[in-house]
Amino acid sequence: MIVNGKGLKYWSYKDSRGHIGESGQLYIAKDGNGRSCLVKTQPADVTNEFVAHRLAKLMGVPTSNAFLIDNNGNIEVGITYEKDFKRASVQDLLLLSDENQFLVDFMAYMALMDLLLIDDNLQLAFSHGKLYSFDYAISFCMDDLTYGAMCIVNDHQLLFDRFRSNFQFGRRCVEAINLLERKSEAGKRILQEAYIDTYVRFLHINPEKLRLIWNDLYAVFPPVVADFYRTCIEDRMKALNSMIDL
Repeated sequence: MIVNGKGLKYWSYKDSRGHIGESGQLYIAKDGNGRSCLVKTQPADVTNEFVAHRLAKLMGVPTSNAFLIDNNGNIEVGITYEKDFKRASVQDLLLLSDENQFLVDFMAYMALMDLLLIDDNLQLAFSHGKLYSFDYAISFCMDDLTYGAMCIVNDHQLLFDRFRSNFQFGRRCVEAINLLERKSEAGKRILQEAYIDTYVRFLHINPEKLRLIWNDLYAVFPPVVADFYRTCIEDRMKALNSMIDL
């Protein structure tokens, strides 16, 4: 989905901690109906956030909607502003039962981090009765420098090779179980199943839904950018299916 930014009004944004943003200026944009979204403008932030949010939604990982904005030829990403957003931390989860839905949401986030190589501090919030994750800007081994280099040489192979080689199935699962201080084997198994179920949903994403993501990227970015993300996801699915066959 690509939104025309012509009717949007922008304001500088500070989060609940008073931070302006570690990876470039953040904005709040509102349309004529009063609907708000958080906007990021740095190239790698835009593509990483858009692709990761859209994939998270398709995998059942609780998060906000994301869409591309064409602001007079400058492509930005808009992320729906959740009014009931309340920051959370692992400390808020420690006393919950193993079957609690918030823990299922947390393990889904851990699987997403492993799948897309999200390399950041845990970003969590309670919203709409679920445990949301957010801020996927540092992912896919992509930053503004590597984004620019890829576009200049018009080749994504080096960046793709890095994405492929850094994948470790289960890394965040083990980390999560330790963070949540789960001691019983039954409790650990419940969390492991929630983590694995997210991979299963990833492998069962409707190809047509993926095609819509790639089509949006091809519409407004150099083909090499869309090729990179499409190749990453297709290769990840192929690798996981190979593991299942073993």
